[in-house]
Amino acid sequence: MFEKLSNLIEGRLAGPLEKLSNQRHLRAIRDGIIATLPLIIVSSLLMVIAFSYNQMPESWAIRQVIQDNAVAILLPYRMSMYIMTLYAVFGIGYSLAKSYDLDGLSGAIMAELTFLLTVVPVSIPDVTESISALASKNAELNTFLNSLPSGYVIPA
Repeated sequence: MFEKLSNLIEGRLAGPLEKLSNQRHLRAIRDGIIATLPLIIVSSLLMVIAFSYNQMPESWAIRQVIQDNAVAILLPYRMSMYIMTLYAVFGIGYSLAKSYDLDGLSGAIMAELTFLLTVVPVSIPDVTESISALASKNAELNTFLNSLPSGYVIPA
């Protein structure tokens, strides 16, 4: 049974699937995603380190160090994983431009620009009158509200 299935796949599907895998746009997507793998591996290792203190005996001194600094250890993870799409788009644009024998950097920059033009910015909500009234009575809240940005942001 398995041999029949294997022969069917090798005999009839291997040729069309090989052509499909060599299609330049799909190959560019594959290469762009593969280009992000080093970032994924390094940032994932940092995440493993940040949460490894749960598996360590309490007598180990490194456990407390990791637990106290977990937020700082996770910062590179967040900085890389939260904008992974930008890395992938850059790699896809670079690979596709190279497949057309064009300048890879220009293709990557154009891909980034095109991606960012498709992202719809979101307006930061204004502070309501009731929150402003509360802030007038609380100096900490007032300082916090004054430090908030206004305008549009790109949603994560």
